[in-house]
Amino acid sequence: MFYFKEKRNFKLFISKYRLNFKKPHRESLRGSLLRFDFGAGLIGYSDFLPWPLYGEKNLRLQLEEIQKGIFSQRFLIARRQAFLDAKARLEKRSLFFSLKVPASHFLIENLLEFQFPKNLYSFNIIKVKLQNFKRAEQLKILKELNLMLKNVKWRLDLNQSLWRKWESSLSFLKEKIDFIEDPQDPSDSALFAEDWSLRSSARIKIVKPSRDSLSCLARRQARWKRIVFTHSFDHPLGQVASTFWAGLFYKSYPCFFETGAFLNFQLEAIEGYEIESKGANFISPKAFGFGFSKALKNENWQRWL
Repeated sequence: MFYFKEKRNFKLFISKYRLNFKKPHRESLRGSLLRFDFGAGLIGYSDFLPWPLYGEKNLRLQLEEIQKGIFSQRFLIARRQAFLDAKARLEKRSLFFSLKVPASHFLIENLLEFQFPKNLYSFNIIKVKLQNFKRAEQLKILKELNLMLKNVKWRLDLNQSLWRKWESSLSFLKEKIDFIEDPQDPSDSALFAEDWSLRSSARIKIVKPSRDSLSCLARRQARWKRIVFTHSFDHPLGQVASTFWAGLFYKSYPCFFETGAFLNFQLEAIEGYEIESKGANFISPKAFGFGFSKALKNENWQRWL
């Protein structure tokens, strides 16, 4: 059900944006909203946010290649999303009808800067990005949090560092580690999860629908014991689209259904693109397509293709 016949001829318009983190020292993210006109009243929208940090060509280069007819997988996914969005808008229906969306985990990007939010008790799973400096300080904070949050499970993102350097120090977590993301250890563990770093032995897959082909994922789903959907600090339009794909995938493969990442508390809000939530739960937009019709209409669109 992830194969869609879409129109190959289209007009493309772009509206570049900058996403700012609440933490002032973090560099802004630069992406573009895409407006596709497929003709016959089919107009749909997508988010387009490449990640050069993980080997993708940057926004400027990809936009230049699009004008030359060179389309990356990220762009092809964005076009597919826009076509589904266009059909739903034309038919005046929500894309979230009959879809069940999992709860979200809470993300702690930096333990050294962490301030305990009131809503943290709403989350059953917390993901922590471990830094390769001031380890003793991070471990102290993590121990305190673990004592306070007795029923929480932990997802540890190593950002391509070695798990063996952390393993003995994190023994206090015992059975509470849910998985370990993108480790660089040559050895294997049932807890190792693959995200940006390809790992042939991993059996836990982190999926980012703006980057990963769900058609390929469906064909290879027998390889994975667990499939966890997350976003990539996308624009709110991209976050909503990622949530839709998660719901659609789990509708076909309910055995994989589990907590993902569909809420973002790290970026500054964008007027007109607010996402509703209740505790750890994403609230589906009550709108046509992916929503945000008024804000998208008011974007400063530039004809690109």
